[in-house]
Formats: sequence, structure tokens, C-alpha cells
Amino acid sequence: MTGTGPTPVFPTGLQNGVSAPTFDVVFIHGLSGDRFRTWTAKDGAFWPQWLADEFDNINVYLAGYDSAAFAGILLGSGASIKISQQHSQTD
Repeated sequence: MTGTGPTPVFPTGLQNGVSAPTFDVVFIHGLSGDRFRTWTAKDGAFWPQWLADEFDNINVYLAGYDSAAFAGILLGSGASIKISQQHSQTD
């Protein structure tokens, strides 16, 4: 999943984060995940939500990017540079 910026995770029942947090926690997934599935346990527990609910002095954010594109590049199947040669004729 891609996005335009970090996704905030608010404590359950609240619509905003802490105004003066002790610190911010940013979850960044790896090359084979996304901002939600990576942090969701098999039983459905969402780790960032647990953290936001458990600690009232932090803000929690999820950062995401198109991991398939980056993984493809690393595996050799992604972006490539094609060099084409043009033969010009001079008069």
C-alpha cells in the first residue's frame, strides 16, 4: 500500500495524537510487507495500535512505500536502463 505520508495511529476511541509527546514511534515495513499487514499478528492484534493504547505519552505512525518495486529492483526484475544506439548518417 502506498500513501502520501505517515499514517497516524490514535489510541482507541480518540481522534488525535498526543499534543506534546515524549517521543514519536514510526513503524517502517520491510521489502516484502506493507504498512498494515507487516504489523498485524496472526490473531489480528495490530502492534502499533497496542502501543498507542498502552502508552499515553507517545505518538505512533506507520510509514509505507511500494515495496514490490524496490524488491523487484533488488532481485533484478525491476527498473533497468536500456541503452539504445542511434546511427546517424552524415551528408
